[in-house]
Amino acid sequence: MRRLSRRGFTFVELLVLMALIGLLAAILLPALARAREAARRSSCQSNLKQWGVVFKMFAKENSGLFPLNSLHISAKDVPISNTRMSVYVGWWQIYPEYLADARPNGCPSSIQYPKMAATDYSIPRNSLAGCGAAMVAWANVTNQETDNPCYGKRAAPETFDSIRGQSSSLYFDCSLDVGACAPYVHADMAKFGYTDLVRSYKYFGFFIDPHWMSKSADDFYAVGSTFLNAPELSYPGATTNGTHMQWGNRNAGSFTYPFPTGSSQGTFTIMRLKEGVERLVTTDVNNPDASADARSDIVVSYDEAIAYNGQVVNSKDGPRFNHVPTGANILYMDGHVEFARVGSRGGRFWPVNQFFAKQMATTSAWASGLNFP
Repeated sequence: MRRLSRRGFTFVELLVLMALIGLLAAILLPALARAREAARRSSCQSNLKQWGVVFKMFAKENSGLFPLNSLHISAKDVPISNTRMSVYVGWWQIYPEYLADARPNGCPSSIQYPKMAATDYSIPRNSLAGCGAAMVAWANVTNQETDNPCYGKRAAPETFDSIRGQSSSLYFDCSLDVGACAPYVHADMAKFGYTDLVRSYKYFGFFIDPHWMSKSADDFYAVGSTFLNAPELSYPGATTNGTHMQWGNRNAGSFTYPFPTGSSQGTFTIMRLKEGVERLVTTDVNNPDASADARSDIVVSYDEAIAYNGQVVNSKDGPRFNHVPTGANILYMDGHVEFARVGSRGGRFWPVNQFFAKQMATTSAWASGLNFP
């Protein structure tokens, strides 16, 4: 009886097979990566929509005003009124009354998100941070600031973070004394050391007219400079008239700044976001459709970005742009969220529009290195 012969693959056939597998992988893997990123982007959009609902609820119960910006509760400025607020929402106004979970602060596309996903926010040390002695004294002794996150709090002791290699009241384990702490979003300090970069969405908290942001790079970065550099403004024609971002000016109403020398726009006035502010950009205030259109153009919050002079950079904590290199999700005042690609033209897309990362395009490159938007 004749045996059946078994012949294996030849070396050439194996090479052909490997080449085919490599070709299929080259075709399919990018498609799978795009699908995964699309899912993450959708999750980020859902988070921003949730923030839109939170802002509306907050405004309804606070005379139409949107929340204040975040305040560095371990600040040691003298006086504290000079402390600059951050371009994030002040978590103490939101948690836990309007939002009981910190996770909507994170975007799955962010390189920092795994730290947030691995953090148990039911533990006080992760949902709170320690109030500094200077902030506590300012809020409770020097003044009676009921809107200060450290009002009614004790001072937390300076605590050493072995991972970061430094001390701060922020690093205090709030499970030991919640009365010395205020709501503050960060990753689990025991696992990762203190970092608040798990927050994925920027929030300016002030009305930025989209018309200001579509004329020129100089005008665009002049607006940004007032948020990040005032009163030390460096653009041509700038004046030093204080800053709306200082804690002491949080209820000051409005601030008017000049556009750079040579601009056709004159001046711009920045005020806290409030229901009805869309009337400032509506030619017919009695037309409901016009007001609705204006609300759909006013930016409230958007995916984190950090860009200098034409490139999205890596800091020591990794890339800070959530959707490299395509664009960002943007939350508008009417509550809708859009994804805009980098370079999209127009003022309503200002977080990623044609002037994004074009600091060197300003006159004499005066905006070089400015972390805006």
